Amino acid sequence: MSEEIRMYYNPSCSKCLFALDFLKAQGITPKLIEYLSETPSVEDLKSILNKLGLKPIDIVRTKEPLFIEKFSQKSYTDDEYLYLIVQYPVLMQRPILVKQDKAVIGRDNQSLEQII
Repeated sequence: MSEEIRMYYNPSCSKCLFALDFLKAQGITPKLIEYLSETPSVEDLKSILNKLGLKPIDIVRTKEPLFIEKFSQKSYTDDEYLYLIVQYPVLMQRPILVKQDKAVIGRDNQSLEQII
């Protein structure tokens, strides 16, 4: 039996819906975490980033209007970016899929194939 895939998910996001359809076509039903209402903690984010091999800025949606309006004029430390994501989860890239000790930002077939 394969290990569960957790998917940080927004049901209004076309990339999230694409990833969900991709997984279901493979016979995989991920555990969906609607991160806008079930926001990951700073510790959760650190764990995810470790699995992704990325820094906090790499999962910030810098083209999001909220980011542009409120945060784009300043640079932040890694910890400050983590707190921004927790306070404003809409800033987090999506979908992020986590399985055991690896994770991907599942925006295309190639990255989704890496998690299955």
